[in-house]
Amino acid sequence: NDIAVANSSLLREYTFVDYRVRTLMMTVKQWAKEYKINSAKDNFISSYTWMNLVIFYLQCIGFLPNLQSRGLMQAAGVVSDPENDYWHCVNQLDTSYVKWDAVRR
Repeated sequence: NDIAVANSSLLREYTFVDYRVRTLMMTVKQWAKEYKINSAKDNFISSYTWMNLVIFYLQCIGFLPNLQSRGLMQAAGVVSDPENDYWHCVNQLDTSYVKWDAVRR
């Protein structure tokens, strides 16, 4: 499932911004597992969705940037190229993002 690979790659990229991001993600994932609220098949949100909520929260409080932001991509010199880079447009969805290393430069 290519869209899952692209989405997981983006989540992983956020963990490079600060080590505490991964720590918080793993803590929330463990908490949801312990309370048995991490299974979509049981009518709860999935672990993947919990991770997205962590990222969203950290973006809302200004701790994480939006790595899919066109402005940030442009500032880092990243150009979305769906014609030549399959991973920029998976299943006709814009999946491009800037890598954290490119932002830090």
